[in-house]
Amino acid sequence: GLLKTKAFTFFGAYPSYDLIVGKKTRLHFTKPRKGVVYEARPCTAKNLGVGMLTMYLDASGVIDGKPFKGVGYVQKVVLVAPFIPWNWMRVVFKDKSVLDVFVAKLSVRGLEYRVVSTGSYRLASGKTFNLSGSHFKKLDGGRWQLVGNGFTAYLKTYAFKPFVLKGRGEFHYDEYFVECTDFAFNGKNKQNGLGMIEDAYGFMI
Repeated sequence: GLLKTKAFTFFGAYPSYDLIVGKKTRLHFTKPRKGVVYEARPCTAKNLGVGMLTMYLDASGVIDGKPFKGVGYVQKVVLVAPFIPWNWMRVVFKDKSVLDVFVAKLSVRGLEYRVVSTGSYRLASGKTFNLSGSHFKKLDGGRWQLVGNGFTAYLKTYAFKPFVLKGRGEFHYDEYFVECTDFAFNGKNKQNGLGMIEDAYGFMI
């Protein structure tokens, strides 16, 4: 479900953080006992680039008054580029493997050009498979399809939040909270992943 709030408090320093939302939600994040702890990844296209630092954390506490124990991540992004359309998906499965795909694109006269395309599927052990040829497709009924060279994923939306940024131009940033109902890779299928798809469009400097 969707936890609705107008304000929250997030504080701490690596490797310990806390998230407080109202009186019924508090999560404590700590360094995981096993698996990948953090990941730093640059994505570049000529003089344009995106830098991403992701810290993977174990989470415990209460959500809306109910006990919770699981995993999460804290991410910082540095962008050296104008705002152009992109799709970015990150899904975490129960075994702590992570599917992460980013595609930045431009459309000219009805034709789509991928400016940056990067993807990976990482096991909890840290072993990582690089993915190529990624393409997102929005389907009816809040569903998504991700296809690429040797892999396919189907996802369904369970919550949605839009944002609009205005400056020299207008840029839309929509967040889709999704469940991965099927991920096929290397002859194997995996379900029950949870994560988010960013659908950004427009242009702004």
